[in-house]
Amino acid sequence: MESSKVQFNEVDESFFVDSPIKGLAAISVRTVRGPFGCPDNIITSWTEFAKLYGPEVSTFDGPTLAKRALGRGAMLRVNKIGHYTSPADATTLDAVTATINQVAPFANQVISMVDVQLFLLTLKYPGADYNNITVQITAPSNGNAAYFNIVITHATDSSLNETYQNITIPGNPAVKDCHFLDDLAANSPTFNVTYFDLSSYNVQMIPITGTWAIHNGSDGTAPGDNDYIGSPVSKVGVNAFDQYNDFEAFAPIDKYSNTVLEAYGQYAQSRKDCVAFLHLPNTSATVAALQSARTATTIDDRHSYFIAGGLIIPDPLVSGATRNIAEVGDVLGAAMASSKQFGPWYSFAGANRGFIQGALGVVNNFTTTADLDLLANYQINVVNNKSGTILIRGNFSGQLASSRKSFMNVVKLIIFIEKSLAPIFDGFIEEPNDFRTFSEIYNEVRPFLDSLKGNEKRALVDYDWQGDQFANQDSDLKVNNRADLDQGKYHVKLSLKEVVSMQVVTIDIISTASGTTFTSNLG
Repeated sequence: MESSKVQFNEVDESFFVDSPIKGLAAISVRTVRGPFGCPDNIITSWTEFAKLYGPEVSTFDGPTLAKRALGRGAMLRVNKIGHYTSPADATTLDAVTATINQVAPFANQVISMVDVQLFLLTLKYPGADYNNITVQITAPSNGNAAYFNIVITHATDSSLNETYQNITIPGNPAVKDCHFLDDLAANSPTFNVTYFDLSSYNVQMIPITGTWAIHNGSDGTAPGDNDYIGSPVSKVGVNAFDQYNDFEAFAPIDKYSNTVLEAYGQYAQSRKDCVAFLHLPNTSATVAALQSARTATTIDDRHSYFIAGGLIIPDPLVSGATRNIAEVGDVLGAAMASSKQFGPWYSFAGANRGFIQGALGVVNNFTTTADLDLLANYQINVVNNKSGTILIRGNFSGQLASSRKSFMNVVKLIIFIEKSLAPIFDGFIEEPNDFRTFSEIYNEVRPFLDSLKGNEKRALVDYDWQGDQFANQDSDLKVNNRADLDQGKYHVKLSLKEVVSMQVVTIDIISTASGTTFTSNLG
């Protein structure tokens, strides 16, 4: 018996699950400039991409494909590919960093100290494009003789022009006390700064005015298959992505040989936290050729997405001309845009989210039901042009066996759930491995899983979490056992009923007798 009382029980279901980034993809690509094998930056616009990695060019398609992905809404980690004499050794990159065409530039203008070098500007990255740059030391904008300006100019790309005004060297600083070019060091997309020790000179330091050209930069040999594949030892090629887990898809956006597709598909399979978008070459112009290209790889895994068809676009560099390109940039952009707006669990194909913009046509246009069925049987997705509308057709993963994981939206949903739940479990590592912790975990994840059910998110039909969250003693345990718990191990079974994308609509049209009376269910 208990005495009369009023009591409140509080159940906290307000835990917030920090969702992973939506709409971020990673690409391996050949570009005009920028850092090799270093996808540190998240690029969100073409302006940002072009400033760091260079413009579109006529000799290779990578920048154009990246531009189309960004224009559609993707954010990108960019892995610039170069040629390595030995891909297992990152020091064998054969691109050459440009240099300034003077042995000791930026020396002091005081005649008796003309050989005293005040600082050095060095190019951040190798490449021939940087040969277009000149550096000027000019009179200061403020007219004060103790100051100077630095003007950096690119001959063909004004986005790389830089001006740093009214710089002065205070006192006679040692290297550790030099900060007069910190603004340039922090903001220049092209140059690093090296300071020299000026502590032994008791005069005002000012560099000689003049113009210095940059020369001898080289792009090296055009990258081949092995450069895109790379090595886990050197962390070049696909392994440049090893230290990042925030992107949901990646692609060798401008390289499509069987060996490259195989390597990127296997990489996705080994990671299991992202999807490889793999373009089957435009030279595979028939259903049979695409099937052959698909089976030339051994990929049979849900973490790959095969796409084909190709696009015809207005040539971005030649007025009135057209260019045939891979569709993978557009498809990657559509997938990332869909993920950001609707969620990774929505299909990015079809008329609502798979519309391709800014294209004149499709290179290899498969439109008949028979052809599309044959391609679907091989888990090959395409872009096609039907009645003037270019759409992504197909939401099939690279898994050949039929299951819900044959649908890419289901694969991306599972990845999203895993990435969302991982930080929660990390937060419970080293907590007591007891019944209270089991309940706390459940109470934290339940609001998140509930939010994926039903007609709002439309990701899950239902789920079942079996983690002994209601156990109060060993005899209540259904999933775990005392021996494992005493070793610090905890096990959960999460069963999911994922929502797949609609593929086939069948309507029975029935002609009935004229005297039949209908009870309409249309309202």
